Amino acid sequence: MAPAKLLRCGLASGLLAGPVSGLSGLAFGEGLIERASLLEAGRSAPVEVFSRTAQRWGLLGATALYGLAVGGLFGFAFSFLAPRIRGSGPTRSLRLAAAGFVCLWLVPSLKYPPNPPGVGDPSTIGARTALYLAVVAISLGAALSGWAVLRRLEDAGVPPRIRRVLGVGGYVAAIGLAYGLLPASAASPRVPSGLLWGFRLASASVQAVLWVVLGASFGWLSSRWGATAPAAPAAARR
Repeated sequence: MAPAKLLRCGLASGLLAGPVSGLSGLAFGEGLIERASLLEAGRSAPVEVFSRTAQRWGLLGATALYGLAVGGLFGFAFSFLAPRIRGSGPTRSLRLAAAGFVCLWLVPSLKYPPNPPGVGDPSTIGARTALYLAVVAISLGAALSGWAVLRRLEDAGVPPRIRRVLGVGGYVAAIGLAYGLLPASAASPRVPSGLLWGFRLASASVQAVLWVVLGASFGWLSSRWGATAPAAPAAARR
């Protein structure tokens, strides 16, 4: 295993996945954001500090930096976790990307779903962001703790099916407890339901594109550059 090569693969993959997800955001969500801005401004055109072209390039630049950061973390995580994941290099990369999408975006967003920019009470943005990040931390911590428990169960000779049930069940229980203890999400903002759910679906599609492109490109690059991690042990493949 070559952690430095895997890190470079992650950075390159993230640099690709970020702008691609940004383009999908422009395709799926730009019109929804404009509609939300008009509603927030009382259906009068808002004053633009930057032109639409500048805003689009800014979005692509921001998503490129975001993808670069996520890709670097992905490569670092892959170097440690891949030996315990079944399948070939590309398959393991996609599996880890799917886990990242679920743990780092889907689970937090089910508790605190995203709203269109400019919609809702601005005074609660800080609190909502803190709660969202708390769920991200809890989800990641529960996933890593479950992973450590699974490794101990594997070393103890526990059958694979039982390990999976215990691992998934423990994660779901931890997330359910967090959902119950944390404050409920604020009431849905007063915008048309079609606009609200359209934006949330667009947000989900952007994140899905990010993680799919990241996982697929990382698997391809790591195989091509000879940076694949060792295969999973026989006990983990059963």
